[in-house]
Amino acid sequence: MNILYFLVPLALVLAGVAVYGFIWAVRNGQYEDLETPGIRMITSDLDADSTVRRREEHAKQRDHAEHDQKPPSGSADQPARSL
Repeated sequence: MNILYFLVPLALVLAGVAVYGFIWAVRNGQYEDLETPGIRMITSDLDADSTVRRREEHAKQRDHAEHDQKPPSGSADQPARSL
């Protein structure tokens, strides 16, 4: 019976925190747009594909830019001369 003196106030505090969190969410616009997340889930595959393509194109451009640059003379890419 003594445990009720602990559990009832604890339950009231937790309920108060939940109500406060709900009111905060409503006032800050968390429930303003309920449709976009569902649409975003459907179109995320298209976005992911375009992101992958953009990354691949960027990597190709970077590789071409690296190959277009000439290494300085005496670099490590040149074989060592034997005596």
